[in-house]
Amino acid sequence: MAKLDEQIRTMKGYFEADCEAEGKLSLGLEVEHFVTHSDGRAVTFAQLQAALRELQQQGDAPVISESEYLGFRAPALSAVIGPACQLKITMTPQRDVQDIMDSYNRFYLQLCLTLAACGLRAWTVGYHPTQRAEALPLIPQNCAEALDRYFKNTGACGGQMLRATAATRLSIDYFSEQDFVRKMRAASLLTPFFVLLSDNAPVYQTSRNSAYGISARVRQDVDRDRCGVIPHLMDPDFGFARYAETVLTKPQIVAWRTNRAKAVGSKTAPELYGAHISRREAAQVLSMFFYDVRLKSRIELCAADCMPPRYVAAYLHTIFPTLNAMLSAQLLAASNTFLSVKISLMFFPMFMRAFFMTSKPLLLNPSVKPVLNNPANF
Repeated sequence: MAKLDEQIRTMKGYFEADCEAEGKLSLGLEVEHFVTHSDGRAVTFAQLQAALRELQQQGDAPVISESEYLGFRAPALSAVIGPACQLKITMTPQRDVQDIMDSYNRFYLQLCLTLAACGLRAWTVGYHPTQRAEALPLIPQNCAEALDRYFKNTGACGGQMLRATAATRLSIDYFSEQDFVRKMRAASLLTPFFVLLSDNAPVYQTSRNSAYGISARVRQDVDRDRCGVIPHLMDPDFGFARYAETVLTKPQIVAWRTNRAKAVGSKTAPELYGAHISRREAAQVLSMFFYDVRLKSRIELCAADCMPPRYVAAYLHTIFPTLNAMLSAQLLAASNTFLSVKISLMFFPMFMRAFFMTSKPLLLNPSVKPVLNNPANF
């Protein structure tokens, strides 16, 4: 227990150090894309590596893991290959939504042109459009392989989450522990609305999909220890220490040992790390949890599907006015779950109006529109 208590104090200190000054908060964006051949065949790891090397500019830093090239980091963004050859584009945080979307749109255009020259294409959907999850091989990385093995014993959909889902993730700063708690609660309560508005999976396991929120349903059947809503969110003592205790006492699956990722199964952080957990070790711990809203160095909202750029922009322009309105109401500090749910429902009409004023309706679900015959929607 003494080691765990020290690890909790250390991780809490990291969370406190990540607080930003009030009034200087920024926004981060991460979008995952599936990449296939133009005819829908799955791309190979080597083919995607070659395309990213073509896209990398002089001065960009290569991302190397376990002796494999995974992508690059540029001043405005990083582009890194995911567990089953998804392409993860992570934008450098900025304070203005339009600035971050301008950077993303410029890079997305370059990406599409580079992929087309290689006979490839990027997709903007939440579930793989042309392949069943089990047909998609994992890249040669210990972390992906360890997660895949572990999830076979925790739920029915771990392989699907790793291989066949693609998300739009937003990250936001916090300026204090109280601000962190209120934003975690507000974002978690609004998550069902985020799922509904971003629902973009016209195909599921190569069949036409008419169900809503399929990516969210997949996440619900992966691993209860690390998916869904963070435990104790509405408890009066929820905060940095409670979040740290939750992630430190759950099975780690993969740990950072001797400068590399190593499969460790169900061992917990006190069994794996010293009392004073390092920043790098703490980052590894936090990366192993996939809650709808999670904390790393920033608060991440993870529930939205991958979408075309214009809908990503609408999503960003919608979320932050809604969250700010909820927070300014000074009501999310309450720990009463029923009251908080009523509050979030009260703000839902404003959320919907903001989205549809910003963009045309998201007619991406095949129960609404036959998108399979309209590649422009992807």
